[in-house]
Amino acid sequence: MEKNYYYTQVSILDQGFEKQMAIIHQMGIAETEVFIDYKDENGVERENYFKLKQLLRPEDILNIDSINALGENLGEIVREWQEITLNGINIRVLDMPLIDTTLYKGLTGNYISEVVVQLFTYFLEQEKEQVKNKQAKGIQKARKNGVILGRPKAQLPPNFNQVYFKWKNMQITAVEAMKQLGLKKSTFYKLIKQYEDNFKKSKLGTGK
Repeated sequence: MEKNYYYTQVSILDQGFEKQMAIIHQMGIAETEVFIDYKDENGVERENYFKLKQLLRPEDILNIDSINALGENLGEIVREWQEITLNGINIRVLDMPLIDTTLYKGLTGNYISEVVVQLFTYFLEQEKEQVKNKQAKGIQKARKNGVILGRPKAQLPPNFNQVYFKWKNMQITAVEAMKQLGLKKSTFYKLIKQYEDNFKKSKLGTGK
């Protein structure tokens, strides 16, 4: 026999959970089958959500007060929806009565689920496109205002030329060169490459 579960996320400051409990009792859901995660200013860990997922079996019903209970963004919501419904578990979204897989079975149910996923995916793509456009406008505005974008090149230490030529002429080891320059190995070789690349470009520019 299928089980009827309820999952919700509640703010630690929220005093209105009694209304949800009244709805839960009206639905005939036992308190032992109610799972709650608490949100604070840092978000929600969803520890009890994942515990509930381990209990869900085919034909069970997962009742959620809002579609946002499945994830923090549309991408996560789509993944959770697909994972749960593909395992034969029903989802009922209380604030969106049309999203109730118990109303549709067989091919019709599969079709409805697919439409829901496609709608979520569409809104996800729209969200990504809006973020992309916003970033592009921000970059364009920054460039127009003369802001230099990207990571700046590492600065050469004042004694770099002297130490570099000593190392290049094998008068000192790489370890000694790093010590004199006060650089880590990765930074040392990055600056070497940067220095030599600039040197090659300058030679090409002069035609030598």
